[in-house]
Amino acid sequence: ELNVMMKLVDIEKHPLYPFSDFRTNDASFLMLELYWTSVAQEALGDELSTQVVPTLLADQDKERTGEMPNMLGFWIPNLNKGARIMLAENLENLPQPHEAENRFEAFHPIWVWANQNGVYDESHDLNIGQGIEHIEIAANVALETRNEVSILLRKFFLEDMDVCKINELFEIIQKHRGYPSSPEWDDYYDRMYPDDDE
Repeated sequence: ELNVMMKLVDIEKHPLYPFSDFRTNDASFLMLELYWTSVAQEALGDELSTQVVPTLLADQDKERTGEMPNMLGFWIPNLNKGARIMLAENLENLPQPHEAENRFEAFHPIWVWANQNGVYDESHDLNIGQGIEHIEIAANVALETRNEVSILLRKFFLEDMDVCKINELFEIIQKHRGYPSSPEWDDYYDRMYPDDDE
């Protein structure tokens, strides 16, 4: 169950927002966890939020593993769908694609992967049902991004959009954000790593 008593708008007004010191400040970490839970709760609505089964704990990443820290993981058994949200951080202070000379080496504030690979349940160390539709979102803490995350969650869970349509929706978001297209990414990686196909 998702049950954050604090409203999202109030979390965004918190003096520690956007909680970028969460690795060293426990209060920021708590607020960051509440932030993403609240984003999901507002997107899903009160009724559906009561059906959420958590699968992952938020990761403070004190050791700086180099992986994007998990912020929220859950599935909804009645819908046979699950989600995971990870934190995307602009640690190198890179420009975003529409501002960058090199869009490939810019900071991309949101990434989305949708598939049917099931949901990993950390609390029980198992994979739940390989046929479960699953959306994974890497996102930074920013108004535009959280609006996009909200839309994706609503489309996926409330409007029953399938994984193919979710991936198509992310392509629209990428185009709006100025990301390189899929063919441009393919060409970029072919040029950067020419020996990978051999």
